[in-house]
Amino acid sequence: MSTSSLTHLSTGANTSQSNSTQGQFYTAFGTRCYRISNVHRLPPFFINLVSATDLWMFIASNGALTAGRRDAECSLFPYQTVDRIYDSAGQIGPVTLLGVATPNGEVMWEPFGANTHHLPNMSRHLYKSIEGDRLWFEEVREDLGLAFCMSWSTADSHGFVRECTLRRMSGNRVRIRILDGLRNILPAGVSQRLQSLSSNLADAYKTCSLAPDSTCAIYALQSQIVDLPKPVESTRASIVWSAGLPDATIALSDRKIMPSAQANPCRPNLKPVAFAAHISSVPPSNFNPNRHSIGNS
Repeated sequence: MSTSSLTHLSTGANTSQSNSTQGQFYTAFGTRCYRISNVHRLPPFFINLVSATDLWMFIASNGALTAGRRDAECSLFPYQTVDRIYDSAGQIGPVTLLGVATPNGEVMWEPFGANTHHLPNMSRHLYKSIEGDRLWFEEVREDLGLAFCMSWSTADSHGFVRECTLRRMSGNRVRIRILDGLRNILPAGVSQRLQSLSSNLADAYKTCSLAPDSTCAIYALQSQIVDLPKPVESTRASIVWSAGLPDATIALSDRKIMPSAQANPCRPNLKPVAFAAHISSVPPSNFNPNRHSIGNS
């Protein structure tokens, strides 16, 4: 995602200055899109992401989602009914926390947060490519002079690719702490029935590890979950990796997400439900803070 394409966004008509919800065809991110401005003023609705392979994703306009390969039995995020997916915003899938330094102290900003859609000087816009293979979620904070954009796309060799960009809209220097990642990642081998009826049992079998000297996290089961009194080896895994924050600390537990956003950096933990990259400060310019890829292997 280039800076020039985002600059085009800020100069287009009907941006965050308008409070109305409008849908129109739009050129942004180097492609032709359909744009819904101020999408947070609408009730949540469902969108599908088109893929040329067996990857599938259903995502709500509030950012909540479910996704996987082939069918519901190979989900990377819990496969639920639509109403439960709507309610899972912030609990399943992407999570971003930004600590923005201001003259009055640090302001905590959670783009696309489930309880932040009512904030003043904030607007959210949704874009979908004409081909239907890419989605962009943009949140603009006029009071902070910042815009955060998150996109989803697919690549057969990488799985689902999530790319985030933070844009500075003014000439003022900004110092920011970032925590960005994913929550409730399912390891391979957790079926829809198991997740729906015995999710606590599945948690007992989950394990995760971070590959040495890398940002690659491996989520797997210690063994297959069966009713027989014998071990059955689990040989498949879900993999998540991140690029774009070379000095970030990787955490594998969502229990560290909120404390780290408020005080100390993340520390790796063995509860295998999350993947978060944390960095204490970032350069005061336009940059691509993070890119995730998630898939089964």
